[in-house]
Amino acid sequence: MELEIERHERINAPLQLVWEEMDSLEQILAKSPQISEYDVVPGGQRARGKTKLAWGPVKWTVDVEVEITEFEPRQRLGFAIEGPSLEVRYEGTIDLAPIGEGETKLDYRGRLDVRHRMASRMRGLFN
Repeated sequence: MELEIERHERINAPLQLVWEEMDSLEQILAKSPQISEYDVVPGGQRARGKTKLAWGPVKWTVDVEVEITEFEPRQRLGFAIEGPSLEVRYEGTIDLAPIGEGETKLDYRGRLDVRHRMASRMRGLFN
């Protein structure tokens, strides 16, 4: 099962300030409420962590692996999150562009790919 996500925002802040809020894996993980705990591997490009999932009465704690896949300072950041036990991979990109001196355009695109055998039964949760 696949799901595409897109969001476009105008942020009332200069590009540099927006970039400083998302310029590392540590920054992204600190702002990701779905990842409850994490350890960034030396070098800063990869991390291991845990996320908690709940579908109705069923709850899981899932180990995840996170990595930076693209990095163009003040322009683009790409990352991937994998949950091998659930056969889940999420790929996200954030593109930034200045709109004048005090405003920034943020384009967020994500793609969720779930290969787990239960994915078809959970389709309604993602639509």
